[in-house]
This record gives sequence, C-alpha cells and structure tokens, in this order.
Amino acid sequence: MQKKSTLFAIIAIILSGCTSLEDKISAKPAIEQRELLAEFDRESLIQAVGDIEKSNPLRFLAIPSAGVRPIQEVVQRATLFQSAVQKIVGHKIQGSIVNSALVADYKDLKISLIYVAQNGSEISEEEFVVYTTVSAGTSAMFDVEITKPDQAKSYKYRVVGASATE
Repeated sequence: MQKKSTLFAIIAIILSGCTSLEDKISAKPAIEQRELLAEFDRESLIQAVGDIEKSNPLRFLAIPSAGVRPIQEVVQRATLFQSAVQKIVGHKIQGSIVNSALVADYKDLKISLIYVAQNGSEISEEEFVVYTTVSAGTSAMFDVEITKPDQAKSYKYRVVGASATE
C-alpha cells in the first residue's frame, strides 16, 4: 500500500507542473531519476498515469477551435439570369475536441455553449452531448445543430463533462 501511495504521489507531482512525464523526470538529477524509476516498472507507471487522467477528464480535454454557422435552405432555384435564393433555417456549431491525455480515452463529451450579446452580457447557455470517443493524444470533430438567439453576436464554449472509457 505504501508503494502504491508513493507511486500516486510521484505521478501527481510529475503531472502537476509540466507538459510531459519526460520533462519532469529529466529535470531531476540523474541519481534521483534512477531512484524514482527503479522502484516501478513501465506497466505500473502507465496504470498510475491512466488512473489520474481518468479521475479528472476536464483537465485533458479542450476545444481549440469551433464556429457557429448558419444552415441554409434553397427557397428558389437558380435560373439563367438569377442566382439561387437561400433562407437561413437554423444554426450549427462545428469544431474539434483535443484529448491531451497520455493514456486515457474519453467518451460522451458534454459541451457548454454560452451566447453573448453585443454589450458583453450572457444571453443564454445551451449544453449538448457529443457521443463520440476521443482517444489519448488525438482529436475528434463534432457538428451539432443549435438554437442561436437572435441577439447573440458571439459565443463561448467549453467542455464541462466526459466519461473515461474502460
């Protein structure tokens, strides 16, 4: 039990202030590096990192880019002398979700979309679930229909929930 708690402490310290496991270990003197890694084999380190990542998915999931776009429907077809006439029938948000975890995969990603008025006031908030799995170190695209308020000029988005896969 002491070995397991020591392992979790080491992994927590490693993940707290650096971008990768290698950065933290390489920052230590060579003797300390050997002492840290000598006690544990590769599989137990991977298991410990996976347990930490699964316990806090929001730390490893991000939406670097997304955009709200109109959904248009053709009302009148184009003719020889006139362009097609289109009407906006709704909106959708398209973007990508990045999983920066080393081991853990996440599914059923809950996203919060906040609509902001021109003066900066938050008009409304909408939450939706993207039913996809994002593997460790990869990204996934999403495309969801939304109901955008008329006065919304901008928006904010973030991941507010996810489930770790087994």
